[in-house]
Amino acid sequence: MSHPGPRAPGQEPSSDSERQPLLRTTDVVKPSSSSVSPVTLISPVVLVYRLAQILPATTSFVVVNRLACRLWYTFNDPGSIPSDGGLSTEQCSVPGVQRIFSAIFTAISISDGLGSVVGYSAASFFASRFGRKPVMLVLLTIATGIGLSLVSSTFVSGWLEITLLCTWILCGSFGQVPVFGFVANMFIVDLVSEEERTATISKLNGWSVFGGGIAFMVGGAITTGFDNVLVVFYLSAAMFASLWLYVFFLIPESFSLEKREELRRERKAKAQEVEAAVSGGWLAKPRHRLTRILVPEQLKEFKPTRNPKTGKRNWRLFYLAVHIIFCQLADAYGVVSLMLFLTTRYDYKPSETGYVLTTLSFVDVFCLTLLIPLLVRRILRPYYLRSKPLRTSGDMATLSGTSDHLDVHIVMASWFINASAYVILGYMRTRITQLLAVILLGFGCGGGPVARSLVVATVHPLKQGDALGAVEMVSSIGTLLSPIVMGTILTSTISTFPQLAFWVHGAMLVASSMVLFLVRDSDRYQEDVDEHED
Repeated sequence: MSHPGPRAPGQEPSSDSERQPLLRTTDVVKPSSSSVSPVTLISPVVLVYRLAQILPATTSFVVVNRLACRLWYTFNDPGSIPSDGGLSTEQCSVPGVQRIFSAIFTAISISDGLGSVVGYSAASFFASRFGRKPVMLVLLTIATGIGLSLVSSTFVSGWLEITLLCTWILCGSFGQVPVFGFVANMFIVDLVSEEERTATISKLNGWSVFGGGIAFMVGGAITTGFDNVLVVFYLSAAMFASLWLYVFFLIPESFSLEKREELRRERKAKAQEVEAAVSGGWLAKPRHRLTRILVPEQLKEFKPTRNPKTGKRNWRLFYLAVHIIFCQLADAYGVVSLMLFLTTRYDYKPSETGYVLTTLSFVDVFCLTLLIPLLVRRILRPYYLRSKPLRTSGDMATLSGTSDHLDVHIVMASWFINASAYVILGYMRTRITQLLAVILLGFGCGGGPVARSLVVATVHPLKQGDALGAVEMVSSIGTLLSPIVMGTILTSTISTFPQLAFWVHGAMLVASSMVLFLVRDSDRYQEDVDEHED
């Protein structure tokens, strides 16, 4: 990092430079005393986004079944379709309809997995170049199309109906809650200080989970009360449209034009250095170009940098990526396996599974919005204060703040609780003890959000969005593989030893958490250290 040269004789220092602190961790946007904090403004956005997304989830099964029924009769027996278009339950129970129904949800699962990978990459790419707010607006526009396209498909038939159904699947894939949550996390880390980052990310995820908990309770009730499956889709689209207006008029841009320009200049300079380094070899340059085409830009964040002062490589972001992908591989299928276990082994009814999911959601909310922020801010922080001095610009200074070991220990404790809860659940025989195991599971929800805080602390403030995008892309790969790996294990043992899936789940979480012992405070981003890639 370059430093300013000596002042000319008689030159007075500017007031701005004199007010700048010696150790600046990040540029924090502070609202005026008369305005509402942008962090407070974004909380209802993530809550309502998840509420609007999940509200029609249970009703979607009914609507898709009707769509599959009409499609099958349109292409196989159009004469059997009544004049009013309504098909009976008996007509929709034929094997051909069920095959189309299953195929649609298989396509949705595949599309969601691919959409999350593309969504994280695209959101990170455009957010770093155009800002966080425009990406939020685009995602809200896409999400609005989820309900509208599905509702519209019920009024048409034939190929137009299929086109709208495909639009519904695509909008749902690219407008997923985790993708929007990723953009909201980028917005948050742009604004909050290092000391508040962990607690704030945790609270933001808690408000999002709260929206999902409300949706689980009221979604089916609305459909039953109105006796109309389309009402929840109208409500969902209206909430997304309202959020669009809310974000457009009230949410500020957190990643300013100046920061975007500075990041663009840094990327351009680095690209020129790399091109110059590989231009000498006849094979190196084509290989480098091929790598740039095939490897998404965000994944290059995992390449370890070298500290020019010590000569050591910084593998911290790579360690965190390994931890996150294996935790997601184990845990992404966790709630599904829990529901399948309770349904097949203990004959849980839909209402009972709804109570279980609602309980789990509200315990998550309590932990993320209240317990973890309280532990970080009030109880644990004094025990994790950094005491080692940091050399900066040739002088010794004390780096105030909290050791990253606090975040590491919270992440590890959360995953240990999560793993233990699943194993315990597998051996519970009564509904009360099973509910207690689910409550214990809720107390292990902090691993994912707090690990993202560690990711952000590893890189330059300008590259925090890219780093988050990189780990979310890796995480989405774990999400895509989790049903294949964990689902296969559960399917193979569900009638003989279903607890095996929970033991494998726990073992993977514990093993991947061990990687965090490699995370050190000395590898976090330090402003005075100029790191280079080889």
